[in-house]
Amino acid sequence: MRPYDAEQIATVDRRIRRTCFDQQRAYVFDPARYVSLLVGRGGGKTAAKLFRLLRAIIRTPNANALFIAATRSSAERLVWRDLKRVISDSLKLRDARFFEADLVLELPNGSQLGLFGCDDKGDIQKLRGITYHAVEVDETASIKDDLLVELLVEVIGPRMIGSLGIGGTPGKRLSGMFYDVTRPGSDQHRAWKDRDLPEFTNWDKWSSHSWSIKDGVDAGVEAMAQIYAVQLETKKREGWSDTNPYWLREYVGQWAADETSHVYVYRAHDETGAEWNQWTPKIDAHGFAELPSGLTDVGYGIGVDVGFKDAFALEVFAFSYSDPRRTLWHVYEIYRTRLYANALAKLLIGEELSHDRYGGIVARIGWPDVFVGDFAGAGGALLEELKTVYGITVKAADKPYKYKDNAIELVNADMFDGRVKIMKGSHLAEEMLSLQWVVDQYGKRAENKAQANHATDSFLYLRNAIAPLLPAADSKAAASSAPVAALRAISKDPDDPIREPEPTFGDADSMYDSYASEW
Repeated sequence: MRPYDAEQIATVDRRIRRTCFDQQRAYVFDPARYVSLLVGRGGGKTAAKLFRLLRAIIRTPNANALFIAATRSSAERLVWRDLKRVISDSLKLRDARFFEADLVLELPNGSQLGLFGCDDKGDIQKLRGITYHAVEVDETASIKDDLLVELLVEVIGPRMIGSLGIGGTPGKRLSGMFYDVTRPGSDQHRAWKDRDLPEFTNWDKWSSHSWSIKDGVDAGVEAMAQIYAVQLETKKREGWSDTNPYWLREYVGQWAADETSHVYVYRAHDETGAEWNQWTPKIDAHGFAELPSGLTDVGYGIGVDVGFKDAFALEVFAFSYSDPRRTLWHVYEIYRTRLYANALAKLLIGEELSHDRYGGIVARIGWPDVFVGDFAGAGGALLEELKTVYGITVKAADKPYKYKDNAIELVNADMFDGRVKIMKGSHLAEEMLSLQWVVDQYGKRAENKAQANHATDSFLYLRNAIAPLLPAADSKAAASSAPVAALRAISKDPDDPIREPEPTFGDADSMYDSYASEW
């Protein structure tokens, strides 16, 4: 037995980093004990899993590792060849031995990596009684949930001393363990990109990763570019839309039921490839988007959806009083759990909590022209404390009976015409892309309660509150900034920093009469 020394281990790590693109690399080197992965076809998930397993057994002599696929035949047909290629071509490891009959790799340090098929309960019992230093489960959506739970909790779990990863391409079944540790809005996982947020300090649940083949293409992986070109040809030939559930599951890597209909008509790009509802602004040192040059008479709005155990979402948008297109620009967001009124106040006006010298968000944008939030449930107590203790007034969101369908349709009308620009990679963009309708027990359409809608709800409140500040659709006054100063000077309460809008600018309905027929 010859253990690998520190220099050899460092060399292997360098080769892995050089081989992977950014999203793969994050998964391979994630130090979390429990990791989950959601990737479309051809996105390189198998290679990422193999690299993660090999890093574990190279570091630990006499270690045992497992790569588990849905069946033994798929493990042999799809993974065994990839494992050999990774060992010889990518990592250039010598003296590795392959035992074909058992699908086992053995390294010179005595560690072994075995491929296994999770075909039935009889098979998984063979894995009892062994200590495992690393396990990766692939094709997880193809494994029955009760079998998966028995495998991971009862068979492997009691003697699992290393990391456990489960992943694959989304399936049709929107339930079960794999769904819960990868779906948007679940409290069972934390996205890798959110790892440094304070509420995830000492996080001990799942660390989740996701990407699509397009990420590899953008990183310059030629083999993925060839596969992606074929996928696009297939999409065109079959006539699939961007929201076709099969396309979303198999190629994009998003959960989608066969009857999927997305709540929002968010389109990142138009038919020419130009950004449409997405924009990629320059971000300043404080995390705020820099607005396009030439935008004048700028106002700001803040919308909040209050959560404690669930996420707290705060979305900031900019607009222009004299913009005839009435475009809303997403410039900043906060998306956290366990956010108390004190912490929120510091984020809004600065650590000193002083109204004489502002810090925080207000220092960047001034007092917002609109500041609205949901006072339902726990939100009312938090926002009331924000006002009475810290002098920060948030208006209650206008939520008339059955308001939401109409509010969503107005937002969709905005997005259809490209009037909403949402920052690329934001939580708001993620929710816009993922939130789906479902049919409830009464046959009525409703938002999927299993998916997060905190950021989108914040935007709904905000968009409705901003609408009266904007010129009516046929107003020629849009090009004039004369009313702006007078509008901003109005305040019913001198202690209330939130400006009250003048009612002569038109309401939400008048803004959208020109194209309401499309909805």
